[in-house]
Amino acid sequence: MGDIIITQLDGNRLKDLVAAELVLDMTPYMDNCPNLSRYMTAIEEASRLAEVDGIWAVPSEVSELSATTPCDALEPTVAPSLRWDVYGAVGYPQMKNTDDLLDTLEKMQASARETEGSDEYLRTFPV
Repeated sequence: MGDIIITQLDGNRLKDLVAAELVLDMTPYMDNCPNLSRYMTAIEEASRLAEVDGIWAVPSEVSELSATTPCDALEPTVAPSLRWDVYGAVGYPQMKNTDDLLDTLEKMQASARETEGSDEYLRTFPV
């Protein structure tokens, strides 16, 4: 197995992975992971699904906020994905806000239109 396994934890999946010794108990490593430690409640809750003491899983979507507080605006869980070659072609501009992002996307569209010779690429980055 790889170093990082992305899987759903439901339906005894984590329990089966632990029983088959396909995942490592991360407990000894957590002292060196201050960012993960901020989410220990969620990590411990997910790891309970293994039904074996230890830290076996890190949820992919966690927040420090309460379960009833929306977090997407405060702790974004997604980010734009840019084609690195086209981003580089426009000089890797720094983006500090969404206006900068839109400006960069426009530059990327123009660059891609020149190099790829069609407007087909525009469907990927609408402005």
